[in-house]
Amino acid sequence: MRPATQQSVKFRKIDTVLQYTATNNGSYSQVIQTQRGFYFPALDTLNTPRLKVFRALNSSTFLEVYPYSQSTVNLYYTRKQGKITYSELIVGYSSVEISIRILAKW
Repeated sequence: MRPATQQSVKFRKIDTVLQYTATNNGSYSQVIQTQRGFYFPALDTLNTPRLKVFRALNSSTFLEVYPYSQSTVNLYYTRKQGKITYSELIVGYSSVEISIRILAKW
């Protein structure tokens, strides 16, 4: 009897953090509407990668961001092939540093 062989399953993945600063364009209100797109060529041909998106404001802890749906009007992301677009309405800041963490496995 031969011993069972175990094959390791290797995943390809993206695990990256991108940062940018959003401001309210000189207005005196403390409301920021921000939208930023990020492009990952490796995701262009994948139909269903395991994708998670997180964001942190001003170096706080990361919060999971969910895909756009009818009930997500304030904080969401969309994906079209390799382009992931993050969108959020932020209240209480005139300027904020935003960190976006993108995790994808396939």
